[in-house]
Amino acid sequence: ERRLVLARAEHEGDMQMKARLVGAVRDAVAARTDEFSKLKARSEDLRVEGLRLQNELNESRASFSSAVDLRGRLEDELTECRKAFGREKLQLQSVIEELISANGASEADLQDVAQRCVELRRAV
Repeated sequence: ERRLVLARAEHEGDMQMKARLVGAVRDAVAARTDEFSKLKARSEDLRVEGLRLQNELNESRASFSSAVDLRGRLEDELTECRKAFGREKLQLQSVIEELISANGASEADLQDVAQRCVELRRAV
């Protein structure tokens, strides 16, 4: 009987220890499950953030490409404007030279007329 009581006490002790171990394992599993849920939520947040950043990168690439294209068109337009300006400048220089020449001739004619006026006054 004594052995039975000792065996029963030992068995109850083992059962209590196993119950504590099962409780500790349940707590650990609950903690891991909670940690897993948090990590899963964080993973989803990071996935969404990654998609947002990918879209932003694609938009930036498209904007950059558009800016490069626009810059090329503007550089071409600037080149054409410079060529047109050069042509107009040459035309204006030619007109100015003609006007200077004509002005010189007009001054010579004016001096001749002034000389004749002087001569006519003397003759009168």
